[in-house]
Amino acid sequence: MPKAHLLLTRPQLDSLALAKKLIQLDYDCHIDPVLVIDFINAPNLSDFLADAQVVIATSANAVRALAQQSARRDLPIYSVGPATSACAAAHGFKIGLTAKGTVRDLAGHIQTQLSPKAGAIFYPVGVHHDKLLSQQLHQAGFRLHQTALYMARAKTQFSSQTIQLLQAGALHSILLFSPRSAKIFAKLFANYLENMPQSSAKDGMTIGVLSPAIAKAFIAHHPILAEYPLIMAQKPDQDALIAALEKHYAPKFG
Repeated sequence: MPKAHLLLTRPQLDSLALAKKLIQLDYDCHIDPVLVIDFINAPNLSDFLADAQVVIATSANAVRALAQQSARRDLPIYSVGPATSACAAAHGFKIGLTAKGTVRDLAGHIQTQLSPKAGAIFYPVGVHHDKLLSQQLHQAGFRLHQTALYMARAKTQFSSQTIQLLQAGALHSILLFSPRSAKIFAKLFANYLENMPQSSAKDGMTIGVLSPAIAKAFIAHHPILAEYPLIMAQKPDQDALIAALEKHYAPKFG
């Protein structure tokens, strides 16, 4: 018997990679991304890379977008965490550094290991992205070539299969990986609950999150969402969330 049936909300490629890990640990997975990734052409990309000493990456989507548009693999990648580094390595990039899952930690490593005098930093981002890393590096004197290489579009409804699973009470946990995706899911889920008052979705279902900020983004949308128990990773990375799921579900379903 599977340990639990999980809903994965990350973009399609990220969810497929995560599902592969979770299935090996005896979980059932249903994928319904709340964000759809579209790549954006960057006409000045080669010039930006020629002027850069390193590339910093805060998401696997940024790595994939860069890999699609450039054949260069000589610049080291400074990534925010293990999942992003794994994606970069899979696309043939050289890994310069892997931070512990936060942009603050990544910024700290960059400031101690790199010099602003050695060249610019290329920072591929999504159209919607956190400004904290670029602000910290600008304040430290680094030149950034920050370029949007992808757009993450919010979905406007759940798939029919997700609705069927929610109605049947067949999902044990929803996994959320960013404040933005948490807000999008919360909006869709609250709307679902308001229109399906007899749903058994609440029966024992949990919300798995990487950090308190993601939990806050989920709960803030509607008071009813505070009723759902949280499973929180001990640190903000995918493996830590998997460990938290194992701790929660293995005793119940093992």
